[in-house]
Amino acid sequence: MSHNQLKDTLRYRVLTAIRKADSTSPMAPKVVVVDNRSVKLLNTCTTTTELCSGGGITGIVHLLDAPTARPDTEAIYFVYPTPDAIARICQDFALVKPKGGVPSTPRRFKACHLVLTYELDDQLFGKLKASLPADVLKTLDELYVSFQVVESQIFRTESSPQTFYNLFSPHMVEKAPLEMEHVARQLVSLCSTLHINPLIRYHQPDDYNPCKLSREAAVLFQTEMDKFLQHHTSYASSTQGQTVCLILDRSVDLYTPFLHEFTYQAMCMDLLNIQDGGKYQYDVETGQGMTQKEVILDDEDPLWVELRHKHIMEVRDILHQRKEKLQEQQRTMSRRGDKVGMGHLRTVVSSLPEFEKELARVVAHDTLLRECFEKLNQGELGNLANLEQILVTGKTAEGEVLKNLEMELVPLIDSPEVSATDKLRLLMIYFIAKNGSIGEADRTKLMQVAQLSSKQRDTISNLRGLGFQFDRVPPAATANSTQEEGGLFGRLKQSIRNHAMGGPQNPDEDSYNLSRYVPRFKKVVDDHLRGQLDDNEYPLLRPPQDERAMQSALSRKSLRSVKATWARPGPGGSSTPTGTTPPGVRRTVSTASNSSAGKMVIFVVGGVTYSEIRATYELSQAYGWDIYLGSTHILSPLEFLHSLSGLHEIPSHPPGGLPLTSTTSCPGDVPSRSGRRGMFGHRFGGGHSSSKPSRNMKSSNGYDHKAASAMTSPRHGAGGYRAADMTPMGHSTSQSSNGSTGHYRQASATSMNRSTSSTATSSLQQRFDRLDVRSNGHSSPYSSASSSVSSMRKPSNPASPYASTASPSKLKTGGISLSSTSDSDKKSSGNFLNRWLG
Repeated sequence: MSHNQLKDTLRYRVLTAIRKADSTSPMAPKVVVVDNRSVKLLNTCTTTTELCSGGGITGIVHLLDAPTARPDTEAIYFVYPTPDAIARICQDFALVKPKGGVPSTPRRFKACHLVLTYELDDQLFGKLKASLPADVLKTLDELYVSFQVVESQIFRTESSPQTFYNLFSPHMVEKAPLEMEHVARQLVSLCSTLHINPLIRYHQPDDYNPCKLSREAAVLFQTEMDKFLQHHTSYASSTQGQTVCLILDRSVDLYTPFLHEFTYQAMCMDLLNIQDGGKYQYDVETGQGMTQKEVILDDEDPLWVELRHKHIMEVRDILHQRKEKLQEQQRTMSRRGDKVGMGHLRTVVSSLPEFEKELARVVAHDTLLRECFEKLNQGELGNLANLEQILVTGKTAEGEVLKNLEMELVPLIDSPEVSATDKLRLLMIYFIAKNGSIGEADRTKLMQVAQLSSKQRDTISNLRGLGFQFDRVPPAATANSTQEEGGLFGRLKQSIRNHAMGGPQNPDEDSYNLSRYVPRFKKVVDDHLRGQLDDNEYPLLRPPQDERAMQSALSRKSLRSVKATWARPGPGGSSTPTGTTPPGVRRTVSTASNSSAGKMVIFVVGGVTYSEIRATYELSQAYGWDIYLGSTHILSPLEFLHSLSGLHEIPSHPPGGLPLTSTTSCPGDVPSRSGRRGMFGHRFGGGHSSSKPSRNMKSSNGYDHKAASAMTSPRHGAGGYRAADMTPMGHSTSQSSNGSTGHYRQASATSMNRSTSSTATSSLQQRFDRLDVRSNGHSSPYSSASSSVSSMRKPSNPASPYASTASPSKLKTGGISLSSTSDSDKKSSGNFLNRWLG
């Protein structure tokens, strides 16, 4: 698939709709009015500069700003159609009785255009019709774009801090359907954007797991999709059966959110202070001393895209090679700079900007990786991860089955070197691995040994909210395990002594010992793509009338296993699966995404992990399918623990929710829809309009709040939203965009009918001094890594069919801002490398 296809499609639809509204009165100045939810959407797909690059748009304001009269300005409202948002729009244009012939409160704007992120129900439309003066509403466009793009193949639904609590808490059973109805509407938005009408499969767990969220979400999604298709019959017939949407929930795999993972992205998000949106701050040494720098870890960083799914040992080697390459480039430029000819000077100067960009990226990731390795030296993380792998795979790295796991478990949870959070994670994995066979008495003793707080003990108990059953065996059988000296705690002293002496180590040379577990998510999707997924456990919600439609949505390729870049090679020494690009052959965009490539959407209610995100890309590249993964949350282990910790709390004491600290032709165009109840219909892309039956729909359930709060861009911190007007950026002539971006209606003015800069020679050497990359030998910057790190083995054949070779296309950066419109200058990277090899 093409890089950033989902983001580019969303960007196209949003910008086309806003510019279309702007073009209806090109001479009138306009502002774009946003709400909290549309702010997040805009920040995932476009920038302030791009949004204001043409026509008459002069700024961006927030819907909840204190109203300031702009009698000559038109407003383009880009908002989610909640009752609160519609009420505020009506308030901006409320008719006020004049005092002495002069209106006491003028209108906020001259006129308005509504570009809504989702469908406006009839009740709210009726309120608009009754409240707005006849000359105010110029156009109305429903886009179906109410979701957030996190990465090129990853999306997230909009959620409140209490979404996880509402979905899984036993005290909020009545809230779960409302949350999933909200999710279902956003899945419809995704399908509209991708122009798909999927068959829906869902996870139907066994009787031991009472969590039935997957089916409930599937039913609500199908209901909302049916509503959408009622008004788009041509859309339904042209897309039926081409795609499958697989609905899962977090209970399908409880191991993965707790495990320590050693691929780059997952490890960074687990161990380091990566802020929401991938913002990472670090200190570097420059000519002026230590300076704090900031990098955004997202698809705009090509080095991050290349490294994020690789094992950290591979990342270490790649960064070392990049540093050596930069050193050679710097020496080459220095030699050229010593020459007098102006031609050489021009060559050197022209190469500096790209050199500085690459230098800054390598320094940032080198610093990030150093922090990861430092964390590996703390808290017996290697021993923890090793036991985690034994618990979840059932075997050691040598293939042996350990009968007395407690001999390894108890010393770790009793160790003062292990953090309370890591002890909690290890116990969670242990209880899940035992599948409910550990009795309450033994669980209590283990938690006492780990010295868990009452909050942490509640977190373990709250696994019941995700369908886990702690007591699947008779209590008497469990109690007997601690009666005799040979029981679980009778061996405590001997276990501690054995642990202190160290266990046998004979690591497998062909794999990374601490990365053996494959998430269940990956096997489920792989089985589906090979047509081998159990129809009883993962049934179709509505079997297709034509069996060929189902067959067209499934791949029958022979792919016995899909391995990660760092997985064990097969018997033949190659890790390339059948039907994929062999090592050394560059996979182009055309081979990854073509007319015959299938599409698949997976949605996980309750959150996805970075391990599962990685698996999505690996499967997509292995099969040549466009696979999209979405969820209500993107989870790090700490975020998942925080969410679990509040499930037992009663509604009068709501939990804190997830912290936000630690996201040419357009296939998304959908046919136009005619106006309501025959008032009028207009499609700006041309084509016919058809009558549409009256609808009786519930009001949208949104999350807009009464008070506007300061917001920062999740992609570009310096360009975040704030509740203030935006000074106009440079404008260019508006260009009309062909094709429909949604469902467009137009209201008449008289009724509510609906239809490379040069550098001085004298300063050249100073720039080289700042970019000095003097080497201090070839010693590894990670030589202080612990023995647990050195035990990670690289595969004998590191080539992988999953390695991304296409460099990502880079969109404009700068973020969306309501307070500033000037892009910050990109300054010299400085003397970044003088401490690398010391």
